[in-house]
Amino acid sequence: MNQKILSLTPTRYLCPYCGKWHEWDYDDEYDLGSFNSEEDSGEFECPDAPSGYGYIRGEYKVYFYDGYCYYSTSKMCENANQSISGKIPISSIIENKHTPTVTFEVPFTSAWDVGSCECSDYCKFEEKCIYRKLGDNGDKRHMKITFGFEFEQSDYDEVKKTVTHERKEKERQVCEKANDSKELALKEKEDAVASKEQVSRQSQVKENKEDTAMAKNIFNVN
Repeated sequence: MNQKILSLTPTRYLCPYCGKWHEWDYDDEYDLGSFNSEEDSGEFECPDAPSGYGYIRGEYKVYFYDGYCYYSTSKMCENANQSISGKIPISSIIENKHTPTVTFEVPFTSAWDVGSCECSDYCKFEEKCIYRKLGDNGDKRHMKITFGFEFEQSDYDEVKKTVTHERKEKERQVCEKANDSKELALKEKEDAVASKEQVSRQSQVKENKEDTAMAKNIFNVN
């Protein structure tokens, strides 16, 4: 992801608990770049996550600093009794080619097996839980959780247009610099050849003068 996208204000965020898109909780003045420290993290939650005994409401934080995206979540339930935290390079966040969204995946290991059979007896969130769905579709403990943000299409396109223009301009400058280097190298080569030819001509003229002088001397002697 190009860092210029941090200047955009999302319209929705992808929930790492239920895997659905939720409406943006902040005012328009808060773009992604506003969340630039642990103290100024963007704080989000899953509105469908259960609360009460044995559960922690689905909350998570994200902020961007020094080329990295930092993320952390709270523990979800007794089975998936692990929080997720870490950082990834902003450049590794994926820009979707067809929709105005950016996403990134992070590894997660559940404390216990999760899935329909394992969670159906007691979980109030079981029908919506992304952990259960991922457990049913693959490894019941080791999985990848997806975070993401969605933007207005026009804003997203404008940033992409700017980024594309800057990239092409940079490529043009690099190309011009390469051409200038080639032209300089060619000129230096031509100058070297011309200099060598000039030295050769001067040497030949000198030899001719010496031969002429020798011939005169021989003539005079005779």
